Amino acid sequence: MLEMTAEELLGPLNEVERRNAPKKLYVAGDVGLVHAGPRVSVVGSRNASSEGLARTRAITKALVERRITVVSGLAEGVDTVAHETALSAGGRTVAVIGTPLEVAYPERTRCFRSA
Repeated sequence: MLEMTAEELLGPLNEVERRNAPKKLYVAGDVGLVHAGPRVSVVGSRNASSEGLARTRAITKALVERRITVVSGLAEGVDTVAHETALSAGGRTVAVIGTPLEVAYPERTRCFRSA
């Protein structure tokens, strides 16, 4: 696990980003994905409808087919389905969470966490 500032991870920040960025970020996995080509955030409801989850799968699959990295949280619902779909389609994902890396919430997202 690496400890970084937002600027170290993302590059130069503008004034608003600098003012609002967390003081420290904890990073695990392939940090290069943050800069490896296009990325699209896929986020949505924790209690998405079956239609919403089906649309998430379709959108995520289309992104992966275009070699776009999927960025999402690890919340239940749309976020988790986006990661699952991207990974099963051979794509790349970046998970952004608000807890320490060793804390899995919800617990079923533990399988996504890398050491």
